[in-house]
Order: sequence, then C-alpha cells, then structure tokens
Amino acid sequence: MCRSFLVITVLALGLSIVFTPVHAAGWTAQATTLDLIAGPGNTAAFLAPDGSRFAYLNNRELCLYSLSGEKRDCIALDRDIHVNPETLRWSPDSTKLAFSEDFIYSFRDSDIWLYDTETNALTDVTPAPNRDVSILANKDPAVSFTIDMVPQW
Repeated sequence: MCRSFLVITVLALGLSIVFTPVHAAGWTAQATTLDLIAGPGNTAAFLAPDGSRFAYLNNRELCLYSLSGEKRDCIALDRDIHVNPETLRWSPDSTKLAFSEDFIYSFRDSDIWLYDTETNALTDVTPAPNRDVSILANKDPAVSFTIDMVPQW
C-alpha cells in the first residue's frame, strides 16, 4: 500500500512539472499562421539556428522565408536531385544548408549538396563520375559506389 502511494505521488509530481507552463521574465511569444504545409509528401520546414528565418522544402523547390512569412530567395531543384528531408541541416552560422539525396528513392550514388543562402548557389560537394548508374542495374564490377548520407557540421 505504501509503495503504490509513493509511485502515485511521484507520477503526480512528475506530471505537474511536465504540464506546468514555463514563464521567462521579459520574453514574449508571437504566433504567425502561414499557408505552408510541412510533413506530407516531400515538404518540410527548418528553422535557422539564429532564429531569423526558415527554409521550406516543397518537392522541387527550396525557399527561404522570414519569420513573418515573407518569401525570399528560392532555388529550383533539378529532377535528378531527390532531397531526403530528414537530412537537411543548417550551418551553425545560419548561412548554409546541407542535405543529402534519398538513396532509397533512386538506388544510385547519392550525394551531399550545399546551399549557400548568401549567394543563392547550390553545389554538389561529393560528386561522383558514376552518378547516373543505378546500383541495381550495374553489371560492371569496376564501378564503385559511395552512398553519402546525413551531412553534419
């Protein structure tokens, strides 16, 4: 009886801590609703580390937005670039985005790409000469493949 009372007390205390709102002196929060979907298909949003903007991936386009929702620079992604949204990473200084291709989608030599948000330039940082060769269809044992995944800063 005493042990179950202790367990219930600990759970109640834990839940009260989890569900207690946190207040920070001098801080305010403002919510902005944007007509952008993130999640289904190949769409996702990524907040920059400095909190000044976010990147929005929508299938074949990667755009930068201000926090108020103003659309800034965009880059069109080539039909051969299949971004894996789970791998998109901002640089610590919030000036570049790195991502890798979705290997499972194409079964070919995937690459890591770098988007410089200051110059609006997209660069393949791990190019390979056999990029267009499917791993499943390859019959040449001399062809080697690299699968570049999940860039890190």
